[in-house]
Amino acid sequence: PELDWTAVKISRNRHGGDSRLPFLIDEETDAAATGDASRYLRAGARRSYWLRAADARLEEALPFVEEIRASGCNLIVESNRLLDYLTPNLYLGVLDLSVPDFKNSTRRNLGQADRFAVVDRAGARSDWPGIALPDAARTPRLPISPAGFWGAELHAWLESRIASANGLEAALQRPEPPKQYTFAPARR
Repeated sequence: PELDWTAVKISRNRHGGDSRLPFLIDEETDAAATGDASRYLRAGARRSYWLRAADARLEEALPFVEEIRASGCNLIVESNRLLDYLTPNLYLGVLDLSVPDFKNSTRRNLGQADRFAVVDRAGARSDWPGIALPDAARTPRLPISPAGFWGAELHAWLESRIASANGLEAALQRPEPPKQYTFAPARR
């Protein structure tokens, strides 16, 4: 909460709504609800949005994402597809070796990951034909629990990375607002 996070979950499926609209956006305000946007509120996000847009229409929603980013908050986005348009300060790829499918958006952006959070399931191994993960020396893997998709190594790395990117070592000791993340258009 002290970092003033706003979360955006981006989904390709419309899950109802007016199909004539290019995209749908809802702000989640109920932390007790069961959706991903509610999970962000429970984790400490100040605000949380659910953006639904087909691949061909996602670019039309970018001004909304930029408006949130420009509001001065720190922004966390759950989406691989957004990487086709923006370059984040930090990209954490999440891999579950027990899941047989592999999203095309993940495949396209594997090389951009700063780290991979790998779900630690006993006996699970990747068997993704045609998928070559970047070398672990270049893109380290951090184990996470399937129970909460979290782990001590991931926590320590994120805390360190966010603090150094935002100059938060001092800000966490003073009541000053953190600096915001900046996004630049990605090369297409």
